[in-house]
Amino acid sequence: MSDTSQKPITLIATIGSSPAVLTEALWALYQKGDWPVKEIYIITTTHGKNRINDKLFNHQNYGGYYKLCDELNLEPTDILCHDYIIPEDENLNQLDDIRNQDDDQRFANVLQELVRKLTANQDKRVFALLSGGRKTMGARLFSAMQLFANPNDQVLHVLVNEPFDNNLDDFFFPTRETVWIEDRKGNKYNASKANVDLIYIPFLHLRGALKKTTLNFDQPYFQLKEDVEMQLQMSASQPVRMLYIKMDRYKGNNVYINEKNEEHGFHLAPRPLSILSYLALKNKIEGEIAQFQLKELDSSLNRYKLHLCYHATTKKETEDDDWFKNNIDKRNFTRSKTSLKNQLKNGISKLGNQTKLNLRNILDIQSAQYVENVPIKLPIPPSNISLSHNNKNQLRNYIKDDLSDKIKEDESKKLLRFIDPIESDRSS
Repeated sequence: MSDTSQKPITLIATIGSSPAVLTEALWALYQKGDWPVKEIYIITTTHGKNRINDKLFNHQNYGGYYKLCDELNLEPTDILCHDYIIPEDENLNQLDDIRNQDDDQRFANVLQELVRKLTANQDKRVFALLSGGRKTMGARLFSAMQLFANPNDQVLHVLVNEPFDNNLDDFFFPTRETVWIEDRKGNKYNASKANVDLIYIPFLHLRGALKKTTLNFDQPYFQLKEDVEMQLQMSASQPVRMLYIKMDRYKGNNVYINEKNEEHGFHLAPRPLSILSYLALKNKIEGEIAQFQLKELDSSLNRYKLHLCYHATTKKETEDDDWFKNNIDKRNFTRSKTSLKNQLKNGISKLGNQTKLNLRNILDIQSAQYVENVPIKLPIPPSNISLSHNNKNQLRNYIKDDLSDKIKEDESKKLLRFIDPIESDRSS
């Protein structure tokens, strides 16, 4: 087995009225060599908890878990069985069943948080057992695994032949020796003749693709689900899954499409890069694909924002930047916009066939009767945009100190909010 397959396993199990699914799965994992299982998290209800305690963890009656440990020559303490995880209602009472949509939503949120937390640890594998509990419980666990699971994590289901599948309360796993088990009608069956098949269910690992976006994975399950669905829909129609912009002074590539590596990057000159950064920040601040028109530069605040993007790229002061002036030369800005258009075209062509892009995927310039009314868009959702600078504190200080005598106090505050989406990046 590979080093990866030897990583310890954390087993998450949804369990209801049939606790034996846990011992059946543990037995099957041991037989297949998918071991060691080092810890178990059981998500259940108060009804399920009572059944599990009675059938698996009852010391006096030699419960099924202890029988399994003897069968496999394990100590019961070899596997850490965590406290039961039981969702609570609005009054903080533990649920005794999943009865309605509200219960299902509470269960989904608890499961999402657990799976998200456990899969964050790359030093272990997370296996999810769907066999127990209500069908909605297994479905929610499956969905959470699709969102958060790592490549070597697994989703499991156990299948058991009749009559051992659900008619024998005291069957827990196939035994080596003959063990007779009696059903409710007095019929006896040999546990050593049982067959347990462990099914590894294929599923989509979305984590790898979605981690390259700015999705907030800490939000409640149903909101996250909606955002993921929107992200996937946009990915299908939007070839720019991610736009990375390095705003600082850098001679190499400063724009990357989908992957932040040299093969997916190209360089823009300072003025075109400033315009692209301005449009990207506008999308991030407004939370949508925003529209820009040249007449917006009649606003001093918008000119200051544009200057700030230029300063981030060049460290030029206000006196060296025509964009900061009250009577901004819009023809000069239009030439820079044309340069942005041409440089983006050249950059896209350098990417070759690795990405199916055209200029309209990055810069959408529509037609209008008057130049000042021409709508310009960066047609990329805010969650697909990432901007960085190697010294964001320097940008803050520039606003607070260098611009303090040139702009109003409320404008200073708005400029500070404008650069909020920029991330610090010391790698430049």
